[in-house]
Amino acid sequence: MAARAYWQGHLRLSLVSFAIRLYPASVPARQIAFHQIDKKSGQRVRQQLVVPDKGPIERSDIVKGYEYAKDHYIEIDPDDLAALRLPAKHTIDIAQFVAIDDIDPIYYDKPYYIVPDDSMALPAFATVRDAMKAAKVAAIGEIVFSGKEHLAAIRACGKGMVLDTLRYADEVKKAAPFFEEIGKAEIDDDQLDMAKMLIKKKTAPLDFTKFNDSYESAVKELVAAKLKHKPLPKDNDTPVRGNVINLMDALKRSLSGDEAAEKPARKAPAKKPAAKATPAKKPAAKKRAAR
Repeated sequence: MAARAYWQGHLRLSLVSFAIRLYPASVPARQIAFHQIDKKSGQRVRQQLVVPDKGPIERSDIVKGYEYAKDHYIEIDPDDLAALRLPAKHTIDIAQFVAIDDIDPIYYDKPYYIVPDDSMALPAFATVRDAMKAAKVAAIGEIVFSGKEHLAAIRACGKGMVLDTLRYADEVKKAAPFFEEIGKAEIDDDQLDMAKMLIKKKTAPLDFTKFNDSYESAVKELVAAKLKHKPLPKDNDTPVRGNVINLMDALKRSLSGDEAAEKPARKAPAKKPAAKATPAKKPAAKKRAAR
């Protein structure tokens, strides 16, 4: 494999230990590069590294420092950090196993592929991999890299494994304060059943290749138009309104594939009463409070 390993060490399960290598499983998100320029001259604005009361300094003169008191620092040498006694620096100890579905996706951070380091590690690697796959579990442990200890979940993935770094509990905001203003709603059973049917209709295997970031191409189109002094492209999409006038009617139209379901419902003529969404002969649906 031509790629250089991001981390090398051992994965240990009780008395079973084998050498592994980690490779990043994702690439940095593509970003449109904008520079800061002076509006009057059009020249790029440069930033300097400056020490108050001293002026600009060279990057080579910068070292790490820990602020132990206000405006007071102690210098920390990179070699001192490298020498820290951290068990997870070279070995991932599996602390426990957990059902994969029990890990809330909000805790997932960044994925890495795991491969055996050599042929001697392969038998133990494959045994643990297949055992986790059969049990549908992930291994939980900790690993040190990039100057930080990370909580990690390891799971089987094809012929190899995937390590996902996880956020610690204090890195995830509690949901309750954000949701506390959401009140209870009376849910119509018929509408709920129809919503379930709509979800089932639109459920399909996820194919990530069908989704692309169109922002980059849109910005390039904007730049090309500016360079050629042509009219700037405009967004012709109509904002989607969130006020559903008749939920049952909208669900029915969505199930039938009627694009008009996305348009605001028209008002009934003034001389005629508004048509009911549910058939008159059908008994009133039961109501129940949303959880």
